[in-house]
Amino acid sequence: EGWGPPFPEAACRKYFDLAEVQPGDVHVDLGSGDGRVCFYAADYVAGVEKSTGIDVDAEILQVALDRLAKRHPKPPNLEFVLADLMDPEHDVWATIQEATIITMFFQEDALRRFRPLLEQKLMGKKCRIIT
Repeated sequence: EGWGPPFPEAACRKYFDLAEVQPGDVHVDLGSGDGRVCFYAADYVAGVEKSTGIDVDAEILQVALDRLAKRHPKPPNLEFVLADLMDPEHDVWATIQEATIITMFFQEDALRRFRPLLEQKLMGKKCRIIT
């Protein structure tokens, strides 16, 4: 499928240790896959007000949405969005621009292609990016 191996919980913990989470932080995970980083943020990271996962692959994103649907009550601070991050006009950029913490686990060539757009969209914003 090309999704890569599951992201280990220890790596999730390290992301947020490196981010030095503060109360009220807004987290966005780019290329969120099955949502495990977002679930970790919502469940275990004190200070994360909201976590949004964004992925281009509808099939893997559905795994995250199915997992979210099993939660009762549904956490109000957790959401997943289907979007192509390479589309500079997509509405999801408004959500990304509100983030104070962005996590992503991209292959080097994908990050190289994506970085100029990300830098352009985040210019002047205060955001910690962990990759």
